[in-house]
Amino acid sequence: MSKPSEPHPNARRSGNPAKRASAASAPRPAQTTPRSYAALSWLTAQPKLLVPVATVALVLGGLFLPRALGALCLLVVAAFLGWLGYL
Repeated sequence: MSKPSEPHPNARRSGNPAKRASAASAPRPAQTTPRSYAALSWLTAQPKLLVPVATVALVLGGLFLPRALGALCLLVVAAFLGWLGYL
């Protein structure tokens, strides 16, 4: 009499959706890195405080400027952080 096959304890499916994502949905650094190279090179050549000061200025602008301009400032910050996170 054979036992029903049980999955190996380490063969469980991960609860993390990021780990379950297929390779086709993963970003392709070979294509995105050359597109971002010029911007990253320019940022690297700037003073080291440019990015933090500009980010703080845009966040403060987003909080204290009128709605349309404030939303635009926060959108720029969100786009920049999203771009960095994507890389």
